[in-house]
Amino acid sequence: MRKLMRIEEDVWLSDIIRKKVFKLTFDSLSSSTKRNWQTTIAQHESEHSHAMYYTKISTEQVSLLYQLSKLGFYPVDVNVTFELECDRVTNLSPLKTKYTIKEIASGEEQQVVNIARTCFRYSRFHLDPAVNNEIADRIKSEWVFNYIRKQRGDRLFVASMEEKTVGFLAAIVSEKQGKKIGIIDLIGIDRQYQRQGIGQELSKFFRVYYQEDCNRLRVGTQVANIASQRLYQKVGFSLSQSQYVLHKHLN
Repeated sequence: MRKLMRIEEDVWLSDIIRKKVFKLTFDSLSSSTKRNWQTTIAQHESEHSHAMYYTKISTEQVSLLYQLSKLGFYPVDVNVTFELECDRVTNLSPLKTKYTIKEIASGEEQQVVNIARTCFRYSRFHLDPAVNNEIADRIKSEWVFNYIRKQRGDRLFVASMEEKTVGFLAAIVSEKQGKKIGIIDLIGIDRQYQRQGIGQELSKFFRVYYQEDCNRLRVGTQVANIASQRLYQKVGFSLSQSQYVLHKHLN
């Protein structure tokens, strides 16, 4: 019998935040099961006095958002997903020659980690007032470090200008129902070089690199990050999904 709600530890985040972090996943809910999952959450919380919980739910699930808010969950972000069907691709303008984009090479690792640690402002952890910026920055730097260690993802691309690394794009490939999906897992631009078109060029490079081998391309960003949304639309992506991202902290 399939569970209607699952609570699973996010071990990777637990190690970084240094307290237990749990992800809630709702598979199917009805009014008759509401009391059951609320009881399950309350019982789980009683066993963990110092923990963080998070979940992502469709923006159509306003009733569930209301019920979770009564349990102490609060929205830190609305995540928006953009997709591109690879059989409907249109031509792109050529990549700008002043940027060199390629897979990461030996000696570039620390520059990329430094960018990841300093460039983000709109992630759900940076937007959560209960998470300090030092931890939020560490999450992003460790995320990209997993690519460098070959522990996550498919490819890590870097953008360079005059031999200086100015941005990166981490890509992952998943498969669902026999369809390959290329995903921009993380993209970051050095703060001194933001708003110069580097993110757009990295996104174009990703599209060209993966559109022949994948059925669909995907990227997610925050509703507060208007610049990123415009960027992905320029590259040919269309809005496909939106989700509330909710956090709860037990101290």
